[in-house]
Amino acid sequence: MKQPVTLVVALLISSTIPVVAGQIMAPPPDLASLLLAIVVYGYACFFTGVFGLPTYLLFERSGWARWWSATVVGMLGGAVIGAFVWKPYGSLDIDVPVMSATGAVTALVFWAVVRRAGRSSPPIKRSA
Repeated sequence: MKQPVTLVVALLISSTIPVVAGQIMAPPPDLASLLLAIVVYGYACFFTGVFGLPTYLLFERSGWARWWSATVVGMLGGAVIGAFVWKPYGSLDIDVPVMSATGAVTALVFWAVVRRAGRSSPPIKRSA
């Protein structure tokens, strides 16, 4: 099992992906779009923590935590969020593919951060 700090860091880093995607698709930044970015980051942390983190832990326990499984599950999660959560605010034709891609990249970044932390070098032994 991964260290809780590693999982929290992965959650916080990967949750920036929806913010970046939103800023790329938005008009030039102003105060309103920056405030919206903060709200989107909060939602991204919530959804990643409630859905993504338990799914990752389940997959890790069963030995299925791979880059491709993270990408597929993230894509499906993004599609569900795009279809059911953001549907009242936009067009389903645009939201589902964009949210699917965003979910896939977010999950892949989460997996990469956790994987990278697991490969850190062992502590150096110092002789007395």
